[in-house]
Amino acid sequence: DLEEVKQSAGALMGSLMQEFGPYATRPNPSNFSLPTPEVQIRPDVLKLTDINMSVAEFGMAVQANSDGIIIGDYEWDNNDVDLRVISKGSLKEKDINSLDEALLATPQGNVVSLGSLAVVDYTNAPEEIKRVNRQRAVTLEFTPPKEMPLQSAIDIINQKIQTMKEQGGIHPDVSVFLAGSASRLTEVKESLLGDGTFIGLTTSALFLALVVVYLLMCVLFQSWLYPMVIMVSVPLATLGGFLGLALINLWSTGDRYMPVQNMDVLTILGLVILAGVVVNNAILIVAQTINFTKDPSYGDVSYREAIALAVESRVRPIFISTLTSVGGMLPLVLMPGSGSELYRGLGAVVLGGLIVSTIFTLILVPALLGLVHDVRERLRRQLQKD
Repeated sequence: DLEEVKQSAGALMGSLMQEFGPYATRPNPSNFSLPTPEVQIRPDVLKLTDINMSVAEFGMAVQANSDGIIIGDYEWDNNDVDLRVISKGSLKEKDINSLDEALLATPQGNVVSLGSLAVVDYTNAPEEIKRVNRQRAVTLEFTPPKEMPLQSAIDIINQKIQTMKEQGGIHPDVSVFLAGSASRLTEVKESLLGDGTFIGLTTSALFLALVVVYLLMCVLFQSWLYPMVIMVSVPLATLGGFLGLALINLWSTGDRYMPVQNMDVLTILGLVILAGVVVNNAILIVAQTINFTKDPSYGDVSYREAIALAVESRVRPIFISTLTSVGGMLPLVLMPGSGSELYRGLGAVVLGGLIVSTIFTLILVPALLGLVHDVRERLRRQLQKD
């Protein structure tokens, strides 16, 4: 029902304006519930004919005495700026009711008032409502504060909608949908992380990336256990990624001239990239351990000795590759410049994940590798006894 839509939209808009200020929410159409002031100018064709002025010329004169006539644009500071022709009188602080007193130059060289060539009525525009998919709809354009993440704004709006539905502020027959940046963020988050259900989790991009990495290593190592040891480095990288993002967020919050860095789509993409990058260090250790145990040219070494030798021989290449990646991304994270705010979050996530994963990989992966070998040997002996 039309009245239900108006009442529900008005209640939600009032709640948002009360919390975030009157300029944070704009309705579309703006006069969906109350008539708005409107100026109607109806030209007198006979009077325009007497002074040799066309209706189009009169319309341009009215525009010049109000918001101005756009005659073109030019580029300034990489932005397109409109060129407008506007009269001096419209720039002064005059009431809208004085529009009929604006002076116009006629083609005959005379100067007349706008009100002498047209009828100027100050009235109220009728209420307006639009339709979306044949349904009556009102759009509330909400702009959250700059320091507020988009996800936090979405959560606040959803909470308000739920509360108002329970209290009767929004009619049960009225549907509320989030569109624009909010809907796109939800789509990307569900695509990368799932919708919270088991099926959504198993079909998410992050989960599929981990599965592909794991199955690929199973094929390379011809084992189901070694890839599990290697995959331990992924949660460590995720922890480091969130730590790096938190530090950049803290830094950007304290610097008033730096854009506040929050989690965005590119930042989430950095977590997916980490899943395929941080496993390289663990792969080096596991692969070298297997070489020491199977290659007779290395002599008769125990499994624990093979792990120690593998770590010793692979520390240098691990640190070289990590320091190269870290050094390459440090300017992106620490030196703000044109366009750097777009990729600073991604760089911080990858940077923190690489550092934390490298440090803990050299400690945790050898320990887990030895533990897995001991458990496997104990199971093998137990099966031989049985």
